[in-house]
Amino acid sequence: MVSEEVEGVTLLNCRSICVGVVSVFPPKGSRHAGFGGVASYAKNLAVCLSDLCKVVVFADRLCGVSDTYCEDDVWVCRCWDRGLFYPFRIFWNAARWRGRVDVFHVQHEYFLFGGVFSAVLFPFLLFLLKLFRKPIVVTLHGVISLSVIDREFLRDNMIGGFPFVFRLGALGLTRLIACFADALVVHDEFFRRVLVDEYGVCESKVFVVPHGVEEAREVINSDEAKRILGVGGKKVLLFFGYITGYKGLELLIDAFKFLKNDEDFVLFIAGGEHPRLRGKRRYREYLRRLRERARRVSDRIIFTGFVPEDKIPIYFSAADLVIFPYKAVMSSSGPINLAIAYRKPFLVSNVMNLIYGSSASFPLSAICLSKVIESFFNDNTFHEVVLEILEGKIENCRWDAVRDLTFSLYRRVLS
Repeated sequence: MVSEEVEGVTLLNCRSICVGVVSVFPPKGSRHAGFGGVASYAKNLAVCLSDLCKVVVFADRLCGVSDTYCEDDVWVCRCWDRGLFYPFRIFWNAARWRGRVDVFHVQHEYFLFGGVFSAVLFPFLLFLLKLFRKPIVVTLHGVISLSVIDREFLRDNMIGGFPFVFRLGALGLTRLIACFADALVVHDEFFRRVLVDEYGVCESKVFVVPHGVEEAREVINSDEAKRILGVGGKKVLLFFGYITGYKGLELLIDAFKFLKNDEDFVLFIAGGEHPRLRGKRRYREYLRRLRERARRVSDRIIFTGFVPEDKIPIYFSAADLVIFPYKAVMSSSGPINLAIAYRKPFLVSNVMNLIYGSSASFPLSAICLSKVIESFFNDNTFHEVVLEILEGKIENCRWDAVRDLTFSLYRRVLS
């Protein structure tokens, strides 16, 4: 390998480095927004990194997609399926590349590789990769504060068992991940503090790299988008993302009935069923109750179901304000990143203050939320504050900046 001297430290030359990214990954030719937040993140990261180094992705197998191919200067090896055997499949295929891969970058979300038992096996995957004697970087896309894990949290996420058992499991799993990883990446300072203060992870191991935001691929004139959706002349509120209990949709629906001149508003709840929960009886009942609640409030609350990728630009272009009434924060929200990409102002609940700031947030109260919505449309000063927050997020989340920070971390662990 070629090396260079920087401030007295020998570093590998960038083009000589090969990064092995372990992740779910959208198929070639896909615009990939419909394949989940981690898949979209991995795709953007791999393509950006290919400008600086060699990249091979150990990805999930997909029906009708080749096992190994090269796309946008990124090698993709589709080698594993969700379930108990994924660590062995990834290890076996990584062994074929071990002479070329210099650092492994593994993407983590609790149920990314399967169900509960697959989640428990994730540290074992890191143990197997450690046998190659190569540095391991793990991006934790979800970090749950131990303080929020209570009965309501488990109920909202359709998780059985007792809170203290889940807390112990999360604590043990995260510490094992930190033990095998050479560096952990989170997307916000808030999550770094959670890892250090609550999970006891060594501070020097945790690095903050913002979640990248790609440019919106298609923007439609707002009036035209509203015409397409049949809501011309209305003030359009938008919730976007999979529907789950912790996202606080009951609060948003109730807030709609407190809006003054509510006939001027329409609310789109643009989200499909959560893949992990789909098919569960409790979840189907929750969705039925949610739709019934909305029907009692207004016929201008519209559930769209899953939004196909080609329709996403229409909903975001039509939106005047995007709202995220989450009751708990566990990750950097992919839908919020979409709002940023489309340069749409957004409001968040006050549980997300430490990530998105308090200036554009609201308490978990339907009446308070309705007043904040009205202030956005009627108070020019507040409107400008929300737009300033949006512009700041756009600047901090450019993908070239994310790429450079990530690559600097690779050089650090390699040196």
